[in-house]
Amino acid sequence: MKLAVVGAGVMGVNHVRIASTSAHVDLVAVVDPDRSRIEPLTARYGVRGCSDMAEILNEVDAIVIASPTRLHHALARRAIEAGKHLLIEKPIAVTVEEADDLIQCANSAGVTLSVGHVERFNPAVREIPNVIDGALHIETFRIGPFSARVAEDVVLDLMIHDIDLALSLAKSKVTSVRAIGQRHRSDQNDLVTALLRFENGMSASLTASRIGQQKIRTLRITQAASVISVDLLRQQVEVNRVDHIE
Repeated sequence: MKLAVVGAGVMGVNHVRIASTSAHVDLVAVVDPDRSRIEPLTARYGVRGCSDMAEILNEVDAIVIASPTRLHHALARRAIEAGKHLLIEKPIAVTVEEADDLIQCANSAGVTLSVGHVERFNPAVREIPNVIDGALHIETFRIGPFSARVAEDVVLDLMIHDIDLALSLAKSKVTSVRAIGQRHRSDQNDLVTALLRFENGMSASLTASRIGQQKIRTLRITQAASVISVDLLRQQVEVNRVDHIE
């Protein structure tokens, strides 16, 4: 499969590095209007550098979009209309309407549209189904230092991972959402806590902040007979039961 990566920022560089070592794809090009970003990548990985996605649309089978979120919808629409399979970095788009439009277009075009919710593939998260039994409440904390390069609200920037995890673990529709946000370092919410209630009776408390000093990524699941504590950074799972700890 011939692949191009659009966006040579932090996540784009990661995708280029991984794709260059994959036996499943042939990395053809890196696309970014900033030549200073793509030149080191083209030199290191021997791939073509382009300033516009249109230059390589007829040469690839699939595209990774790792551009700023505000550009996701327009770039993805162009790729879908050209019949290309897509992996879009999270969040899929700025608004629900843009996301729905991309899903509908991908279905109509018969192309694969996937979103980079990588936390689902964290080994610790993949272990949870083996120890979860009658979950009552989910609690997450995703905290990190402020970065001026991120323009999105902390919900789209960080909490989106935990919303995805909560939905996948609860396996139920959300019936209510309450939230409070604070702005400290930007004109967007930098600290948000949300409380979700699910149709099956489960609840979730999600906190995301980018005014911390170091990264914290934790998930806790309260059950009738135990509490599952997950450190997503260290990829550790601890089950605290009534009588002992595993």
